[in-house]
Amino acid sequence: MSKFSTEKLEELKGYPLSYRLQKLRWWSGFTQEDVANHLHCGQGSVSSWEQGKRYPNGRTLEKIIDLYDLPGDFFLDLDIKRLKLMRKKREELDE
Repeated sequence: MSKFSTEKLEELKGYPLSYRLQKLRWWSGFTQEDVANHLHCGQGSVSSWEQGKRYPNGRTLEKIIDLYDLPGDFFLDLDIKRLKLMRKKREELDE
């Protein structure tokens, strides 16, 4: 059972991943540094995800689901088009 109400989680549907990550962090009272420590990554990574500049990989999304105690399908509504755009953006940033 998620620590967030179904209504709160439904509120995030349709929003981009960056917005969802930021809202989840705020609702939890975490700083970016707190999230980074939980996920074993840098604060800069969390910041980049929240700005939509970079995207967490699948393994990190699983850790995010665990951190916030989210339903396993929480990110599944991100459609294929968005996922392809995220991958393209990530590849451009890696160049």
